[in-house]
Amino acid sequence: MIETDLARKFIEQVTQYTQYNINIMNDQGIIIASRDESRVGTFHEVAYYIVTGKEDMVVTSGEEDYPGVRPGINMVINIDGRREGVVGLTGEPAEIKPVALITKMAIEAMLKYEKQQEEIRRRRDKKEHFTNLLIHVEHPDPGELRSMAHQLNYSENIIRIPILCKTEEVKAELILDMLKHGPRHGREDISAVLNDTHVLIFKTMKTDNTKLFADYKYLIGDYLSTVLKWLRQQEKQCRFYIGSFQENFTQYYYAYRHCVWLEENQ
Repeated sequence: MIETDLARKFIEQVTQYTQYNINIMNDQGIIIASRDESRVGTFHEVAYYIVTGKEDMVVTSGEEDYPGVRPGINMVINIDGRREGVVGLTGEPAEIKPVALITKMAIEAMLKYEKQQEEIRRRRDKKEHFTNLLIHVEHPDPGELRSMAHQLNYSENIIRIPILCKTEEVKAELILDMLKHGPRHGREDISAVLNDTHVLIFKTMKTDNTKLFADYKYLIGDYLSTVLKWLRQQEKQCRFYIGSFQENFTQYYYAYRHCVWLEENQ
């Protein structure tokens, strides 16, 4: 589905560089944005034919082809295999075809980018809510936790250990960015910036359970090594507090509290 505001913004931008009229139609064949504002809200028969059919492009030469449709080129807007709408340019078809093709590519690229950004925003919002449930709610609903974890592709049946980083000389976002781009950060590691001075990571412990207590310090040291090296080079200070092992999401609250206790009682 093409958002009307986004279509209008696209028309505003593109029409600064061309004199041709451009129309954008939704998946119902309704013109939702146009350089000719009088056409907004009207039905476009060719657009409906394209978006509900299999033709990717229809060239019209006049109203004798389709009543109420002006000469021009109309092309499907295809996003991830879905026929989301139609973009049309009014004018002599042979003259406007290059501009029409560029316009189609531009709007598809913009819509794909906006879709990706929206997915990123949705995941960020879900992850923020999930993190809040883990560390701020003492008795969270297990079903809600596991449902959100599933949506975020986090497994529960693995051991994680919380690492709380406290920094005042370096931005928390920078510390997390270095950790996430380090060689030891994995897809199952749950990480978040809590505020300007704190970063929290629930680090997966990929080792034999019988060796966990012997190995975990070395595994954490290896995970933090890139950041520690950078901090030494920059002569900056950070403190790291390590909580308790957990493999049940409902217990992560207490694991995080262990880190907070260490910070408060250092």
